[in-house]
Amino acid sequence: MKSQRAYLREKQTLQRRYRNAISTESTFELTRAVDLMAASASGIEITDVSGKKYLDFGETMVAVAHSHPDIVKAVAAQVPKMMTGGTAGWSMIEPRVKFAEELKSNLQGRLRTDGRVAFCSSGAESCDYAIGLARQYTRKKVIINFTGAYHGFTGATLAVNGIEPRLNTYRIPSRAGTVTAPFPGEIEVDGGEQAYERYCVDKFREIFETVTSGDEVAGTIFEPVEVMAGLRIPSPSFWKEIFKICKNEGVLTIADEVFTGLGRTGRFLAIDHYGVEPDIVCLGKGVGGTLPLGVIASRSEIINENLKPNCQSSSAGNLLCCVAGYENLRIIRREHLIRRSEELGRYFLSRLQEQKQKHAVVKGVRGMGLILELEPRCKSPATDGAETSRKIFELGFEKGLIISQNGTHKHMIRISPPMVVTKEQIDTFIERMDGVLRAV
Repeated sequence: MKSQRAYLREKQTLQRRYRNAISTESTFELTRAVDLMAASASGIEITDVSGKKYLDFGETMVAVAHSHPDIVKAVAAQVPKMMTGGTAGWSMIEPRVKFAEELKSNLQGRLRTDGRVAFCSSGAESCDYAIGLARQYTRKKVIINFTGAYHGFTGATLAVNGIEPRLNTYRIPSRAGTVTAPFPGEIEVDGGEQAYERYCVDKFREIFETVTSGDEVAGTIFEPVEVMAGLRIPSPSFWKEIFKICKNEGVLTIADEVFTGLGRTGRFLAIDHYGVEPDIVCLGKGVGGTLPLGVIASRSEIINENLKPNCQSSSAGNLLCCVAGYENLRIIRREHLIRRSEELGRYFLSRLQEQKQKHAVVKGVRGMGLILELEPRCKSPATDGAETSRKIFELGFEKGLIISQNGTHKHMIRISPPMVVTKEQIDTFIERMDGVLRAV
């Protein structure tokens, strides 16, 4: 059996190889668990090469579970049959149809009864193609986005991001055709959250009176709950008012559910909490059961003749990804994971609120289902916020917890376990986090 010194040398060697072979970027490195050298993963547990086990409470890519045995079995059974289906005419193959039918059965309203889906390979691509779809269908060009939103790293999505602006400086020639609206929770005002939310609705309406018009705006793209910005959760009335304005102006609504979809918030889509139905839905990350898959869903009148089923990409809708995605959706239904996410999310939030009462370093906690946020106290998010959250991240890692730095200044902690998490694992997290917060 290897000694700890041998494992350390092995990790150091791999770290050198990593830096010599793979690109590095400062903000990405800030959020990476540098000392983790994973050997395997199952459920919410990741095992390092040294044998140390970590509980994964920070990976948004894994919606259901790491290496769920049912997904592994389904993919393994498909491999000998056919691994891709990019033949002439993008062959009509059952795994794609089964996945699309199962996905539609989870949607609401006309997206269920008259919905159609197109395939791509990631959440960023799904948002990119959705923007193009809105423009193609409406024959209009302007897109309204929101501050704090993150929609991806492609050309079109960089133009509508409301976070990490430095990434856009040279990659896109301009943000022409994009108008940005304020989003609730962005700043604190004297009148409280309700007053600022009213301001956001008024400013959104004002865009059509002073900046552009419904004759020019193709759609508005949004995260129902902004995750990367620090889990900004609008009130129940916010999206109702925004959707009403969009309907009156003839503007399509594009829900980016890449982070929030598949039931993690306690509804299949986060927008389902608000009693409105978007025109276009974008899915990615966990939709492929951890394999690379993106989906655009819309009504037939919008998507037919305006977006190819494979979005003109040879690898879109890869059969293995569709098989994994179908089994992923079946697991969510079979194991009642959406209901569990709502129930365990309430329990988890109550336990985090206990930590807020115990530790002065915790300024606030909030959550929707199994997507939660812990906001450390700091002098200013822009100055020392990232330093405090990094300390919590590193101390948590030492105690076997994987969490994520989040927020506009990386000053917050996102907590988002796979949906198979148990109450006992949540209690273990709280026990270890209690020790972390004591040490900060």
